[in-house]
Amino acid sequence: MRKTLTAVLGLIAALSLPATATQVGLFASFYETDEFSDTFGFGFRTQKELVDTVFGDIRATYYRDLTRKVDGGRGDLPRLPFDVEDIVIEAGLSWAFFATPTLHAYIGGGGSYHVLSADG
Repeated sequence: MRKTLTAVLGLIAALSLPATATQVGLFASFYETDEFSDTFGFGFRTQKELVDTVFGDIRATYYRDLTRKVDGGRGDLPRLPFDVEDIVIEAGLSWAFFATPTLHAYIGGGGSYHVLSADG
C-alpha cells in the first residue's frame, strides 16, 4: 500500500515540476461512510493552468483507518479481522470565469478512483 501511495504522489510531483502557473499543496480530509467508521486522511494536490482560464487539478488522499461501525443499540457488529485502507485519486478540470485578487469564481467537474486495500 505504501508503495502505491509513494508512486502516486511521486507521479503527481513529477508532472507539476516543469509547469508554469502551477499550485501544489497538502491538505487534510474527513471521510464519512455508511459501512465503516468516519475517519480523517491527508493528501497532496497540484493544479496547473492548461490554457488561459482553464485549469487541471489532480489530488491524492490517503485514509489509513477504516473500521466497521458499531450498530447503535441494535446489537454490536463485530470488528473486522483486518484493516481497510483507501487511496482516493481525483482528477478534474475547471474554468475560471471571474478572477480578482480577492475572489476566484469557477465552475468545474471531475472524477475519482478509489484504491481499497485490506491488511489482515
